[in-house]
Amino acid sequence: MAKKKSNPDDVIIIRLWPMTPIFYPMAILALICGIVSHFAGVPAELMQVEGANTATVVGEATSAYLAPDVVSDDAVDDGVSPVPDAGTAPAEGKSQSGLINTILAMAFLFSFAFSMFVVCIDFEVRWSLVAFLLVLMAVVGVLVADRMAIIQLPSAMSVLSNFTLYATPLFYFAVFAVWLILMAISAVIARLHYVKIEHNEIVEHGGVMETQKRMSTFRMHWTKKITDVFEYWLPFVNSGTLIFEFPNDKPLILRNVLKIDKVIKKLDAKSSSFQVKGVE
Repeated sequence: MAKKKSNPDDVIIIRLWPMTPIFYPMAILALICGIVSHFAGVPAELMQVEGANTATVVGEATSAYLAPDVVSDDAVDDGVSPVPDAGTAPAEGKSQSGLINTILAMAFLFSFAFSMFVVCIDFEVRWSLVAFLLVLMAVVGVLVADRMAIIQLPSAMSVLSNFTLYATPLFYFAVFAVWLILMAISAVIARLHYVKIEHNEIVEHGGVMETQKRMSTFRMHWTKKITDVFEYWLPFVNSGTLIFEFPNDKPLILRNVLKIDKVIKKLDAKSSSFQVKGVE
């Protein structure tokens, strides 16, 4: 007898994604920082770090990003790319551009540090995640307030008061471009590596060569496990771990299942078609 084909509506497909989607807040922030930094201009103090000779070369390569208030009239008349000069550039414009770029750099550094911390350390307790987030935000807030002269750090914290970060718009755009490339690669991986759940069996597909492993759903148990609350709370990600256990086979562990709550609803809807027990 010919094998009965499964109805597409009765099949659940779980794509196995890498960790790349979790970094989308940092990538979007990098794009925003790049756009704002582009219109704010490269601060004059950054252009003068390496001295006048180096600043001339750098100014020719990055004149498109210079703020309008630090352009020298003599440089324009001579046909040379404008280079900011400490004696001729307006102090107000220079400090405004530097302040904007410093705030952007600190915001991006905060996002980068938080993303790395979340990936490297699993938060199973919600208050721990909130406490770490509040401490990190407080440190960045104090640095920004000191930079804006709202408060003045004591002399013992002079190192923090002199903590100044700058980044060019191209840096932010490069970070966003790298994330887009990794997302494209991850989409290919998820397309090739997935798990298909039918009414009587689970089929795990993996790799370009279509490696398959089939397991019966008879007396199967599944468990939802949240190992990191940030990944679970993150909008558009809502990821977690699904563990399928079988009487006569090794458990199937699916990590980083995106939109895990929607997957569980589908499993609950199919639970009447096969003997399965769900545990959250």
